[in-house]
Amino acid sequence: MSRRLLRLAVTVLAAAPAPLFAANCDDLLPSAVTGHQRLISSADLVRVRETGWGDGDPGAPPPMSVSPDGKRFAVVLRRGDPETNVTCVGLAVIELASGRARLLDVSQTMLRDRAPWNGLLGMPSGRPLFNQPHWSPDGGSVFYLRSTKDQPQVWRVDLAGSPTVKITHAVDGVIHFGLSSDGQRIIYSSRAGLAAAREKLIAEGRRGWVYDNRFAPIYGREPYVSGVPASAFSIGIGATGERPATAEEINESGVRLGEVSDALELQPPDRDWRVSPVLVRSDRPFGPSRLSVSYQGHPLKCPDRVCAGKVYAAIPVGPMLAVLREADRHPGDLNLIVWRPGHVARVLRSGSDVLSGCVAGADALICLEEGATRPPRIVRVALSGRGAGQLQLLLDLNPEFDHLILGRVRRLYWTDANGIAAYGDLTLPPDHHPGDRHPLIIVQYQSCGFLRGGSGNEYPIHPLAARGYAVLSINQPRHAIAKKGADAVDMNAFQAKMYENLWQRRALLAALDAGIDAALASATVDPDHIGLTGMSDGVMTAAFALIQHPRYRAAAMGAGWLDPVSYTSVVGPLFSDMVASWGLPAAEADPKLWRQVSLARNADRVKIPILVQTGDAELRVGLEGYEALRRAKRPIELIVYPDEYHNKWQPAHLLAMYESCIEWFDFWLKGVPPSDPERAKRWAALAAQSVAADQPAQ
Repeated sequence: MSRRLLRLAVTVLAAAPAPLFAANCDDLLPSAVTGHQRLISSADLVRVRETGWGDGDPGAPPPMSVSPDGKRFAVVLRRGDPETNVTCVGLAVIELASGRARLLDVSQTMLRDRAPWNGLLGMPSGRPLFNQPHWSPDGGSVFYLRSTKDQPQVWRVDLAGSPTVKITHAVDGVIHFGLSSDGQRIIYSSRAGLAAAREKLIAEGRRGWVYDNRFAPIYGREPYVSGVPASAFSIGIGATGERPATAEEINESGVRLGEVSDALELQPPDRDWRVSPVLVRSDRPFGPSRLSVSYQGHPLKCPDRVCAGKVYAAIPVGPMLAVLREADRHPGDLNLIVWRPGHVARVLRSGSDVLSGCVAGADALICLEEGATRPPRIVRVALSGRGAGQLQLLLDLNPEFDHLILGRVRRLYWTDANGIAAYGDLTLPPDHHPGDRHPLIIVQYQSCGFLRGGSGNEYPIHPLAARGYAVLSINQPRHAIAKKGADAVDMNAFQAKMYENLWQRRALLAALDAGIDAALASATVDPDHIGLTGMSDGVMTAAFALIQHPRYRAAAMGAGWLDPVSYTSVVGPLFSDMVASWGLPAAEADPKLWRQVSLARNADRVKIPILVQTGDAELRVGLEGYEALRRAKRPIELIVYPDEYHNKWQPAHLLAMYESCIEWFDFWLKGVPPSDPERAKRWAALAAQSVAADQPAQ
């Protein structure tokens, strides 16, 4: 390899070839596991079975549905296979009484969300598409979204084993669907004019496109379509008689005309209950809110402990209302509260374990449940009787974890220099003994449920701990951010408040510093060997921290640094104008401000080794900082993964990211060379180059 290529230090991972053999989806449905205990590996994380959005968010929409007779529930499962780079997807039905499960349908295509971005439609994403199954009135069939030529369509799967039938043929795919009140028709939403609008763009391209607000160069070289509304359609469950849906059908089915984003708004229509979030100050969309509740047509005065504060989900269960909300005492803890009108509300469960995606059963909830060392499983939560609040395991999605050795996790609480309370989860190596001090890795920026890889799931917390690191997973103090922006009239005004005197960056840095100090106070970490990671907003926090403090020895992060040219030009005119409205000036208008936040403008000061891993779609926003650091002969390596976006979705890439992250910190914090000889040469050259760059001129 030439010296020039070594200095560039850019590795582009070639597109994965088609697998030589199909992924083995036989183990998509979990079964009993035997064998010896062993340390967790990165591959174990990639192969975790999951459903829904898979991010541990207690406000996630429900990925399950209960059969009309209340005896079974249906759920769509996923499992990644890094060897073939395929994600197995299957529709499963589970008996509530026995826990017996069976797969009804299997495919090897994960549907991905394409939510609008600032009004631009069809923006690619690695996030799973919301896919809640629905039952036929007789309980003999289940409807769910399945990929057809990379477009989601509604399919019917019969429990009796009849061939699977495609119900919808929407040209641009189905966004969301539900059933009519009599269960005889599928009501679905789709952007029916999207294909025609794209054809119009193609025709326009023959004359050349005007570069305008339709462009988002961060995600592609062509303009995007905007202004095509979603419409609702109605079709019989026998795939006949399609027509536009009536307003009554839309209301009764609960179908959304836009992409799915809010679990509270996705609760299915209930005969007796009406529950919706209402802003206390309606002219301030980021202000405080509470639930508006009515029962059998009569508005109810809902207690503050039920309807005020941060409410994630409200699920009607007969005459009861089950509410998941943030606990008042400790940030990050979750309360399950049951309220029956005319009775005192009861807190049935409280703690750091997460319940999410809950649906109503008979006097119970069917939920996903997970903890710091326990990946998601499906449980029944009793809401009444002597066993109220107790969990009954219905399906352990990942029984293999009973045989994996994980480190001990301790939740830390702290208050930073600004008086803002925050928390994080500290994971110690499995072989930790009193008196041991370990290199510390910081993972951002949400820490709830199973500690997999932080926001975006890119930094393998438990495999890092198994490698001998203490890992602090920090949760952003979102309550403080919301409070700061409570008076904002819209998103632009909210962001302007965040960037005023760099308030948000300073607040998050203060929380990060206080969290590290709390970890140091535990006497389990080595203060001289700290590594920092970050994805999305965590990238900006990490870059700001590297500029402000010399306490870090190495970093691994995504692209998307707050660099002036990238943030005001590469993102396109639409986003550039938005950034200007937030108060961020052009590149040369305020050098002092950019000197505080930009890695590109601090290449002379930031000398620690940085590993950047990004999808090819977001490569452009990282090049300004990368080039500045490379030219300053700083140890930086940039790895680019093909067909990846903000969230990484391909199993082979996730595994590669995990292993690269671990080896990067091993090399720079422990002096352990990577396993790949070419990588070992490259990193050794980076280290030598960095030392030479810091030598005084002769």
